[in-house]
Amino acid sequence: MHGSRVKPLSLFLIVLVGMSPAAGFAAPRDASFTAVATPGAAPPAFSGLAATFAPAAAPQVVSPPVAASTGSTPAASAPILGTPVEAAPLPDVSPESVGLSGAGMLGADMWKGTPRAVAEPLLAMLTPTSSPALNDVARRMLATAAVPPSADAAAKATSRFTALRIEKLAAFADARDAWALASRADPGLIDDKTMRAVAGAALLDGRDDVCGRMPALMQKWSQADWQEVVTICQLRAKNDKAAEVALDVLRAETPRDDMFLQVADKNILAGTKTLPTQLTPLTPTLLAALQLSGLPLPEILYGHPDDALTPFLLDAPARENVARLGLAERAAQRGIIAAARLAAVYRDVAFKPDELAAPLAAPESGSRMRALLYQAALAEKDASKRVAYAARFMQMTPSPLLDAAGPLLADMAGDATPDATNTVMMAQIDMLAGRDDMAQKWFALAARDFTHDDMRALWPQFVLAGLVPDGDYAAELGPWVDAVLAAPNPNADANKGRGLAAATLLLFDAAGHVVPDTVWAKVIAAHDNKPVVFSPLLFDRLRDAAAAGRRGETVLLALDIAGAGDIPLPVAAQIVRSLRAVGLTADAQNFAREALMTAMQGM
Repeated sequence: MHGSRVKPLSLFLIVLVGMSPAAGFAAPRDASFTAVATPGAAPPAFSGLAATFAPAAAPQVVSPPVAASTGSTPAASAPILGTPVEAAPLPDVSPESVGLSGAGMLGADMWKGTPRAVAEPLLAMLTPTSSPALNDVARRMLATAAVPPSADAAAKATSRFTALRIEKLAAFADARDAWALASRADPGLIDDKTMRAVAGAALLDGRDDVCGRMPALMQKWSQADWQEVVTICQLRAKNDKAAEVALDVLRAETPRDDMFLQVADKNILAGTKTLPTQLTPLTPTLLAALQLSGLPLPEILYGHPDDALTPFLLDAPARENVARLGLAERAAQRGIIAAARLAAVYRDVAFKPDELAAPLAAPESGSRMRALLYQAALAEKDASKRVAYAARFMQMTPSPLLDAAGPLLADMAGDATPDATNTVMMAQIDMLAGRDDMAQKWFALAARDFTHDDMRALWPQFVLAGLVPDGDYAAELGPWVDAVLAAPNPNADANKGRGLAAATLLLFDAAGHVVPDTVWAKVIAAHDNKPVVFSPLLFDRLRDAAAAGRRGETVLLALDIAGAGDIPLPVAAQIVRSLRAVGLTADAQNFAREALMTAMQGM
C-alpha cells in the first residue's frame, strides 16, 4: 500500500467510506452560540455544509443575545470564558454577528461607530501581548456576539472579519472557543486554511466531534488538503488501513508535508522509536501525530513555538524537562496557559526523596527549584514549612511569573495560621490567586501595621486590587509617597524613589483613584530619560476611540499598541484610561496592577 499511487478523488471516496458519517453539526457541548440581529438584514441562506450547522427545529432563543453591558470579570491566571448557556440563532441576523455567550463579554454594540475599514486591519495585526490581562480581554472580544462593524456591500463581499476572529482566537491559545465559533459560523465566511488550522487545534484539544464532521467538511473544501486531519482521526480510531489510504493521498500531493508523513508512517504505523531530525515548523496536525507517537520530543521544539500550540506541546513528554519548564513558565506569565497547566508541568519533574524532604537545602535554582518547592509544599504536613516554601518561591520568582502563579502559591501555603510574619504575604498570595474574600481577611490583619516594610512595598498593588477602602487610601497615600521618597541612606538613589512614586501615581490616576495636587507636587521632579517608542497614530486613535465609547475598537487598539514586548509606562497608563472609559473597569485595574508590578521590578 505504501508504494501505490492512486488518484486523489478515488482515495477520497475510499476514505469517506472508512469514516463514520456525521450525524449533524451540533455545537460543542461546552460552547454557547448567540447571534445578534442587525436591523434590516436578511437571514443567512444555509446550503450544503451550512445546512448541517442549522438547528433541526425552528430557532428558539434559550438565552438572550449578549447585552450591551460593558462589565468584565477579572482573571486570576490564564483567561477562561465563563460557563456558557446554549442558545439558537435569532431570526433576521447578520451571519457575522455569531459569537459565544458567557461572563465578561463586551456587549452586542461593541463595534458601534467603528467602520470595517478600521476594524479589520487592526484585527489582522493582532497578536498575543506580554500582558495576561490584555490577552484575557482579547479572547473575550474575539468571542463576543455583536453586530459587526459597518461596511458597504463591496467591503462585505471581500471581508475576512469572521475568519480573522476565529483565526485569532486560536492564535491566543483558545482552541476550544475557536472551534466552537467556527462550528457555528456561516461556512461561507471561513476560508479553507483557517478551518483546517482550527480543526487541527481542536484535535489537539481533544474535541471528540472533529472527526465525525470530516465528511461534511471535505465535501465543501479540497479533499487532499484535509488528509492530515483525516489521518489523525483514523490513527486515533486504530483504523490503520484507512490511515494508510489517507497517507497515500498525501504522498501524491505536491507540495507535501514530509515531516508529517514520516511521523505518521514510521513512528506510529511502523513503531519506529527515532523521530525525524527536522520537526519544524511545527503544525497542529504534526503535533497531533507526535502526541500519538508517545515519543519524547526534542528540546528545539520548546524554544519559540506558536502560542496556539504551546498548551498542547506542554502536554507531550520531553527529552529534557528544563526546556519544557522554561516554556511553561514563559507561557504562564503571559497568560497563554492556565496556572493548572503550569502546576502539571511542575509535578512532572522528578526529584530525589531527600530533596523533597528538605527543598530549601537542595542545590537547585530557577525553574527546577520552583518545581521542587511546589512539589515539596503539596506533600508537606507541617503548615509552617509549607508557608516557608511558598515564601522562598515568591522570593526567587520574577513579578510577571509570580502574578501567574497565584493559584499555585495558594495551594502551597494551604491553611496557614495568622502570625506577625505571614499576614502580608498571605494577603498577597490570595490577591494573586483571585481569592478576594480571603485576601480581604488577610489584608485586614496586615493593614494594622501600615509602616511595615512589606506592607508598604505591596500597598499600591493592594490598592489596585480593591482591597484598600477609599477612606484608608485617602489617608495613607501621602504617607506612602513620603516613605518612598525618603532615601533610606545617603548613598541611595533618590531618583529611583521618585520614579517609583511617579509610576504609581500615574497608574493610580489612570485607574480612577484620586491623586491630590499636593501629592503630585511631591514627585513632580521625577523624570525618565529613557526613550519611549510606540505608534503615535495608534496612540492618538486609542484616545479618540475610548472617548467616543467605541468598545471593540478600543480593545483592538490597546492590544495592537501594547504588542508582544515591554509596554512603556505612558502607553500602559493610556490603555488603563481607555479601558475604563469604555466600561472595562475590572480589566483596567488588572492591567494597571500588572504594569505596576513590572515598573516596581525595574526600579
